[in-house]
Amino acid sequence: MNWYKKKIAYDQESYIQNLSRNNPFPFKEWFGENGRSYIPFQAEGSETQEGVDKYVAAELSEKGYQITDYRKGYCSKGNRSLRIGKVLNSLKQNSINELQNKYQNINQEQDPIKYNIFKNQLQQELENTNKYYEELIETFINSTYRTHKSKQDSGFMIVISQNPHDVAQMSTGRQWTSCMDLGGGGSVPGSHHEDVFCEVQNGGLVAYLIRSDDTEIEDPLARIHIRRFGNRSGKSMAIPEKSVYGNEIKGFQEAVQSWLNEKQGDIAPGPYRRMGGEYSDTFGDKMFISPSNIEDVLKWLRGEGEDAQYSTWSVNDHLFLDAKESSGIYDGAEYYNFDIEDYSKTFETKEEAEKYLEEMNNLRTEMEEHYRETLVEEGIIDSSWAERDEETGEWEEQRFWAQENKTDHRSNMTNEAMKTIINAPKGTYPIEALKEIKDLLFGGKILHSPRQSELIQAYPELFSNEEINRMKDTDQLSIFKKLPPEQQEQQKRQWVDYVENALNNPNIFITQEVQKRMRERDMSSDIRDRVSSNDSVGLMYSHTLENWLFSPLKEIFKPIPEPIIQKLVDFGMNFTKEDNPISPYEDSSKYDRQILSRIVTTLSQTKSDTPTVQNFYKQMLPLWDDNRESYYDNYSDISIESLGRAIGDLGENGRDFLPFIDKKIEEERESITKLEQSILPEQREWSTNKDLLRRAYKKVERLFNIKQSIDPESSGEMRFKWSMNWYKKRIYGF
Repeated sequence: MNWYKKKIAYDQESYIQNLSRNNPFPFKEWFGENGRSYIPFQAEGSETQEGVDKYVAAELSEKGYQITDYRKGYCSKGNRSLRIGKVLNSLKQNSINELQNKYQNINQEQDPIKYNIFKNQLQQELENTNKYYEELIETFINSTYRTHKSKQDSGFMIVISQNPHDVAQMSTGRQWTSCMDLGGGGSVPGSHHEDVFCEVQNGGLVAYLIRSDDTEIEDPLARIHIRRFGNRSGKSMAIPEKSVYGNEIKGFQEAVQSWLNEKQGDIAPGPYRRMGGEYSDTFGDKMFISPSNIEDVLKWLRGEGEDAQYSTWSVNDHLFLDAKESSGIYDGAEYYNFDIEDYSKTFETKEEAEKYLEEMNNLRTEMEEHYRETLVEEGIIDSSWAERDEETGEWEEQRFWAQENKTDHRSNMTNEAMKTIINAPKGTYPIEALKEIKDLLFGGKILHSPRQSELIQAYPELFSNEEINRMKDTDQLSIFKKLPPEQQEQQKRQWVDYVENALNNPNIFITQEVQKRMRERDMSSDIRDRVSSNDSVGLMYSHTLENWLFSPLKEIFKPIPEPIIQKLVDFGMNFTKEDNPISPYEDSSKYDRQILSRIVTTLSQTKSDTPTVQNFYKQMLPLWDDNRESYYDNYSDISIESLGRAIGDLGENGRDFLPFIDKKIEEERESITKLEQSILPEQREWSTNKDLLRRAYKKVERLFNIKQSIDPESSGEMRFKWSMNWYKKRIYGF
């Protein structure tokens, strides 16, 4: 964007105004004289139920209250009329009392460790409950339905603007910053700040969320950058970026999109090029708008139409381009100017381009020579630009060149047409078109495309059993889930045969990709390279087992048939042996444990609970390991996260595991006692032992929950529940 390098630090307003003179303002009919359009805005979240905040209404309804006058703040229960604010405070206190009663039976003297665990649980639940009701009360008190006279007066507005200064300041001097920040006032310009000037010059728009009394956009709350796209016939469309900067209020994006849809109506189909700045949070350089007419969609599918293939001819001003490329550097305070006009032009026909090229090559004016010599003297262009051929007198460097610009949109148009046809309601397009798509996607013409899985999921009936069997497992699973029950049963029998055969012949999982990595490992002479290559083998082998074995089992069987369970357990027991006879990797127990953990998880998630499964879990107990540094390593080992969950899922059938769980609880109790004694007073805020103590308390809490799942009579212990929130919650303080 160096061609915009002019002095703006001290006269930015003037500079932006000058740039805007080249702006075609393609959407000018949408705006008033100041280039702005103001839209009333009703924030989501204070919608529905005729002027009632939906979350407040839901809470009151759940507790048996009926809102009678939300604006005045009244509800009723039975024959009583009550203040909503008082009701919410009362509900909050009742919830707090219930929580305190829930944990009051735990005796600190009898069991201090359990007491600490449940004390921390209580504290966390009290904090969450208090926060929930405080937010409800705040929503009610500050509701726009109560503080304004009408639903339309929400306190907010949206202003969509083509005003050059509004566009230029989209991230400058605002509550937010971005790569479009122009800098100034000691701040550093954003990494793509020059793009702002391109937007000003090429018709970009901006949408601001503002307060109703801030019509001059002095303190906007949020903004969305709206990009201009143009086609080769000169038509433009406006599409908003996905990113919202600032403090977005729900519904802002939807309101902007709705306004644009209303203004633009149906957009002409075809390829569009993004105008303005080079950077985009959302879009590529081009966008294809598919036709809505069935006949035109079918033409796109076959790569037909006036936009499929065409050429334009351009005459490029290489002196200008060279000068632009070399014209000074923005130093955070100034843009440096060079005065030279760009004579580049693009034409629809070769004849027009040749005629214009001839005109430009006949430029022999003193001004042309002055341009070249001045730019050479200033070091903006190379000295060769000012040299002439001694015999002919022609310039050594030709300023103007013509070139053909070939454009081929056929593959993009075909892809867009396939997407349109596949996603259309069934029956919209003839079956012949769908078969044509199938041939394109699976006939070798297209190797990889997201349309392949889309077609499989939308039209599984297009594929025969033989074709399904030739597909990769993930595609077969996609089809399986879409099949009617009778066909699922037929496919399930085939999967049973496949899984049994694979488990009988485990070398099937050592795929060509795994073998390739084994060869790379075996050829490594450096020990570090060999270790790295062996890791690569283990990762690929684990990935293959997940895709070829565990995923099909989890998707198709609930529960897994007992004959397959037995074969799966026998397969897994190989990974408990010191000399594993079937693994392709060398001496890597971490992959053994990972694969065993995935077998445990597969059995648990498929609700497979037979004596074979229970016995397998028992054989895994010696491998139980909870000494990892992080709990984020989900399902990667035989631990409380994998085997613990599986045992908890057994319910009463897991009673044989209670002695083991009790033993683990006692081990953690002993660990807690030692750690508490080791923490010095000055280490109360933080220490390694303090962190270990928190983890130990957390493990005991989980062990209690597992025990509760097996033995519901365990006093005061909450039911075991598997959740990724285990890893996301803040570990309790003490």
